[in-house]
Amino acid sequence: MEKHFYYKPSGKFSPLFFVYALLIVVAVVPIISAVYIYLSYYTPIVYLKIFVTIGCGIAMGFLMGFAAKLGKARNPMLVLVSTVAVMCIAKYVQWTVYIPLVFYDSYRINVTFSDRFLTSLYLLAEPGTVFEMASVINAAGIWSMGRGMTAVSGVPLFAVWAMEFAAMTGAACMAAREKPRFPFCEDSNAWYGKKPDRVEAGIPGNFEHLKAAIENGRHGELAHLARLAKEKDGGADLLSLLFYKSPSPAQPYYLQINQVKINRGKKKEGKTLLKYIAVDGESAKEITGGGLSAAGLQRDKTCG
Repeated sequence: MEKHFYYKPSGKFSPLFFVYALLIVVAVVPIISAVYIYLSYYTPIVYLKIFVTIGCGIAMGFLMGFAAKLGKARNPMLVLVSTVAVMCIAKYVQWTVYIPLVFYDSYRINVTFSDRFLTSLYLLAEPGTVFEMASVINAAGIWSMGRGMTAVSGVPLFAVWAMEFAAMTGAACMAAREKPRFPFCEDSNAWYGKKPDRVEAGIPGNFEHLKAAIENGRHGELAHLARLAKEKDGGADLLSLLFYKSPSPAQPYYLQINQVKINRGKKKEGKTLLKYIAVDGESAKEITGGGLSAAGLQRDKTCG
């Protein structure tokens, strides 16, 4: 096994990724966009509006991560660009929902939900009208602030819209970013197991020294720390060793190390200290004390 063998995505993907992304755009984006606009429009509390904005972005990012999983996309940049593109489409759809709400309410026109839906449906195919109406809203202002109740319009209002879009898109990208970076076995064309084998280990005096040893294929100290953690009752902070299993018995585990904070007897996983480095089956068996599944004990090659 190579030294310093951290997992690196191959950059490959299945065309099905684009199919799933298109399904999200057609079937899910309109629903999430409508829910977001109505919640945001009728929520008077600013902090709750921010929560709704971030929540919408996370939901979209989760769906794009799911599309990456089904489409076997091991290309982080492709997933990132696709997520931003989907969020741009989502923002346009949100405007087609938002504009009827603003204009009908501003002119106090009583219309049914179906009328608003039909108006939004019409605006989907009229981008010129959407941008024109957005310009009118920006010039007039849509809400006021301060003692004099001055309407926010023009550049300040555009800045608010830009920050809203940036926050939502940033949340989506953060939610989608992990899946294409997760270990994938090219030999068997499948993802590594999502549920890892887990064992605890004591915290070393010098983690950088331990990290360098692991990177160079020396796992003796890590195995020793794991044995110490089993012998002690606890009370002190620990390391959580997560061994992700390959779908192929000929491939290595990938190790992730997290901090474990103990507060009032309760353990809580914390900061990730080391992520996705290959560990052969025999070394993994030594570290865990033989607690790994039998399928992984013969892994001695690298995958990725």
